[in-house]
Amino acid sequence: MPPGSAPGRAPGLLADLGGRWAAAQADDELRREAPLAAYDDASWSSAEIPGSWHGATGPGLPGGPVLYRRHFEAALPAPGMRAWLLADRIFYEADIWLDGRYLGDAEGWFFPHAFEVTELMTRDVEHVVAMEVRSPAPTAALAGAGLSGVWGDPGFAGESTNHAGVWGPVQVVATGPARLRSLRLACQHAGRQRAVLAVSALVDCSESLAAEVVTDVVLESTGAVVASTSRRHPLAPGVNRLHWRVEVEEPELWWPVGAGAQPLYRVAVRALCAGEASDSVEYLTGLRQVRGQDMRWSVNGVPVFLMAAGIAPPVGAGPGGGEGDGAGGGWQAGEVDALLAAGFNAVRPRGHVAGPAFYQAADRSGLLVLQDLPLVSGSRRLRSQAVRQAGELVYLLGHHPSIVAWGPASSIGGAAAGEPARLLLTSERRVGGGRRLSRSLVTSVHRALERADRSRPTVPPAGRPRWAGGRGVARSAALWPASVRFPVLDLLQGAGPGWLRRAVEETRKLRMHPAGGFLLRAGGSFVPEPWPAAEVLASCGPLLVVAEWPAATYRPGSSARLALHVVNETADAVDGAVVTASVSWPGGGREVSFTGRVAARAVTYVGRLAFSLPGGPGKGGRVAPQEVAGAAVVVRLRLVDAGGRALAANVYTSALGAARPVAN
Repeated sequence: MPPGSAPGRAPGLLADLGGRWAAAQADDELRREAPLAAYDDASWSSAEIPGSWHGATGPGLPGGPVLYRRHFEAALPAPGMRAWLLADRIFYEADIWLDGRYLGDAEGWFFPHAFEVTELMTRDVEHVVAMEVRSPAPTAALAGAGLSGVWGDPGFAGESTNHAGVWGPVQVVATGPARLRSLRLACQHAGRQRAVLAVSALVDCSESLAAEVVTDVVLESTGAVVASTSRRHPLAPGVNRLHWRVEVEEPELWWPVGAGAQPLYRVAVRALCAGEASDSVEYLTGLRQVRGQDMRWSVNGVPVFLMAAGIAPPVGAGPGGGEGDGAGGGWQAGEVDALLAAGFNAVRPRGHVAGPAFYQAADRSGLLVLQDLPLVSGSRRLRSQAVRQAGELVYLLGHHPSIVAWGPASSIGGAAAGEPARLLLTSERRVGGGRRLSRSLVTSVHRALERADRSRPTVPPAGRPRWAGGRGVARSAALWPASVRFPVLDLLQGAGPGWLRRAVEETRKLRMHPAGGFLLRAGGSFVPEPWPAAEVLASCGPLLVVAEWPAATYRPGSSARLALHVVNETADAVDGAVVTASVSWPGGGREVSFTGRVAARAVTYVGRLAFSLPGGPGKGGRVAPQEVAGAAVVVRLRLVDAGGRALAANVYTSALGAARPVAN
């Protein structure tokens, strides 16, 4: 379990090893001598943990791998207690020693690694910990290799930029004979009368004994214990897998943004041995039921249309999730608020696993998360490591109610790294530098995620759209409905004016039939470089009044009939709604109004706006070209409720008799 990922833990903290460490470029001689307690590291550089070796002061570190050393003092563990060295967010792999003894290797950056050090910690109060940290610099030939995510992409990090380092806390803690090594929470069922919370735990035990595992569920807003269970489990030496369920009567359900409130529960699990506390973990979770099929989701039985943004860390940010990131530190603090303000109700982190603050903010606001494993390239040789890290991902984040789906792989942006070419699985995907992500690898990780968590769907990797600025979403839906179940719109790949707004509007009109949502993808983080506000904000509101997309250019004498719809993502219907549609051109125009009921969580057909432009044969003669040069045909839509309160508006602009279309 990552230190700090839960509100609290019972293990006693013996030593916090954050702060200044000695660091030096690794070579064969140092690898033999540096782990020894008596080695003199006075001439080494100084580096901060959490952080990257780029921030080292002193002689400097020309490149990796890097050796870290730290002297510390810690109290002796009490009799019967066990000691553990915990290291979080090591990028990307490391070998670790304590007092000259090799503890083991750590591979994988987004989850913590634990090593038992009971024997060494009981010998003395003075200790030396050493780590050799390795991560190859991203190059075109190794773009996105393995599970390094965006930090293995030279288009993101830059050629020869190496983010190797220790980006999370390093601690020494003490537990009893039974340690709760990992804990997974999954809400299997949630209804008005009852919710079922499935709990799975990996318990590391030093001897054969019987442990009592107590689970308390507390409503955060009131502090009331709403459910409690106590089970006695026989444990064998080594790792034991335990499974149990907790039922909550008349739960307060967690809802996505705009659909209801987001009440949270504290789930505290304690392991007692001979009546004494051995270990405990506390998580914050929400009770809701997620179902998904064919990229269409429902939460608590209510269909939810996902308006998602694909985000990546800002350039310069490290893998610390906001901790020790230097100039990029804290970038996640405003990410959730910025996405909600732009009208999105979902997010898909691209090529990274964010820090705890991001997911906690999503839990409290109702922003839905589609979380991918940061796997961007690789062959079958990577399978065992990818499958293992997929399980770690579920154990790390499975308690967050905001996560509604897992993904087996991430695509990363940038011209240097390239991206997958299709949304659906193909035999193989090309990533920059000729590297490929094999279908068998993706399939293996997909199955591993499904086995680890059956309470959420697992979805394919996100790829580029096949119709950005081309024939449009509506045309694609008519030819191949499956292609628009969850279209991906890439800001860097669009063609033609207004293509993004048109794609979003047409996808929203296909709400649940067949589209379950859409993903807007940009080059990086949402906060530092906001996407075009005029196109995004006008298209992602909870209420949207839309017209069939007008032609880019109208000639004098031409006519049109535009279908009008209202898209309502809220839980409330609008009775007595009035939709006013007007069209204007130089010297004329017309206006029509429609009154009726706008259904909740649905697309309502309103009517048609029909018009004929003057100037054609039999219509008063042709209009002179000089009279219409630069002129426009403007369609305006307005939605108000029965009391006259404005709810939504929209505007479309087309050229009149111009060779080039006017931007919408």
